[in-house]
Amino acid sequence: MIVGWFLSVLVLPHIVFVTLPAEAATRIITATHTYVMGDRDSKEDARSLCYMTAKRKLLEEAGSFIQSSTEVRSFELTEDQITSYSAAVLKVQIVKEEVAFNNGVNTLTLTLKADVDGEEVRQHIEGIVGNKALQVKVDAQQQQIRKMEQQLQMLSEQLRVVSESSKEKLQKDRAAELAAYIRLRAETGEAAAQFALGIADYAELNYVQAASWFRKAAEQGDANAQVMLGSMYETGKGFPQDFAQAISWFRKAANQGHAQAQFFLGMLYERGDGVPQDHLQAAELIRKAAEQSHGVAQTILGGMYLHGRGVRQDAWEANRWYRKAAFSGIAEAQIIVGHMYQNGIGTLQSFASSYVWCHRAALSASEEKIKNGATNCRDKSASYLKPDEIAFARRVAENWEPASTTGHY
Repeated sequence: MIVGWFLSVLVLPHIVFVTLPAEAATRIITATHTYVMGDRDSKEDARSLCYMTAKRKLLEEAGSFIQSSTEVRSFELTEDQITSYSAAVLKVQIVKEEVAFNNGVNTLTLTLKADVDGEEVRQHIEGIVGNKALQVKVDAQQQQIRKMEQQLQMLSEQLRVVSESSKEKLQKDRAAELAAYIRLRAETGEAAAQFALGIADYAELNYVQAASWFRKAAEQGDANAQVMLGSMYETGKGFPQDFAQAISWFRKAANQGHAQAQFFLGMLYERGDGVPQDHLQAAELIRKAAEQSHGVAQTILGGMYLHGRGVRQDAWEANRWYRKAAFSGIAEAQIIVGHMYQNGIGTLQSFASSYVWCHRAALSASEEKIKNGATNCRDKSASYLKPDEIAFARRVAENWEPASTTGHY
């Protein structure tokens, strides 16, 4: 014990001496931008344009930090070159995304993060500066990116002021410029751009190319790309079905806290696809997704509590999770809540509340089977209510908005 303590005392100063400079040369840099969406902006276009501006803000701050680093000063590069080269090597992550509707306009806010390690950046820049062909390529790419960003900014500003008759052509011009911009960023190794191209190819049913882009982004730690790649392995799109690969990619994203990945992985354990069936593990993963307001996960978790699968049977807890899913707009959960109120399962019996939820499900359901079931449930509850009670319950259901967590019903 004495020897061990003595050795730790000898080693400890060395550890502190080595660690402190590394911490001093590393900084976590964040940047946030809010994009006001126009009438004809798709969410994908808005996301790309918002990301572009937020990343520019982040790189400006990162470039200032890198330029002040003693490891980088010796290169005698201009401020513009340092920013360009750091843009080519820094890994940027989206850490928060929010869509809101305020004062009559839709807004999208992105927060980006980069872990800037001065020594790591120095090594990358040294590699660029030491290879003239690579230096020319990076310079050309970054100049082209800046030119495209300026063009996109100009087109976006023009769209806000031109007449309605001129908007369609400008919209097409901006869409074409944006597509070229995203492809260039993807080719320079930008994970978010690679994911965007993967989504575009997936929508066109070009699964092999989509998988290629998703893999590039997933290998850089992009959780959304990891989920898509896992889903393609699970369903056999783009390559043969492979549950082991699906589980591997879902787990990588789930470990980053990605709700959809947690839900997908939980369902594989629930069904026993590619892993031994394990209801306890399934419930744990599905709960993590449900706690992040994943509506389908909340519905499944409600069923697990109702039937005692992977958790202790508890009708009141089942009702609580079903209600959360119902409030988020899941029609299947709404009809279940309606039946639970109708029969007094996990809650006090209330035909008025049953009517509200079943009528809401009938209005929102896209599947005919669910719509018919909701209508039958509603009509049965109506037989126990007075006309004025029915009229009131109908008004509540028809004026209800998703994501509300308040109110009696």
